[in-house]
Amino acid sequence: MLAATSDDAADALGVLTASQLNPDARIAAATDEENVKKLKRAGADTVISPAVIGGHRLGLSVTGTDDVENLAERVLAEEEHFQR
Repeated sequence: MLAATSDDAADALGVLTASQLNPDARIAAATDEENVKKLKRAGADTVISPAVIGGHRLGLSVTGTDDVENLAERVLAEEEHFQR
């Protein structure tokens, strides 16, 4: 189950419901940094914060230790592939 809407309360309810209906379900969620622990407690196996990941990637791009543009191109190519 994937919970990644713009409404963290709805995501938490979805995670909680899914984990109660199927304790063996794999649940992933995306949220703001301040809500990561809440969604973990609700039952999500994996919770990411896109803003935090983006910030880290931007920082790495400034230091020259990461190829952010190449990553962005790969993500966009995958997105186009799934839209077909």
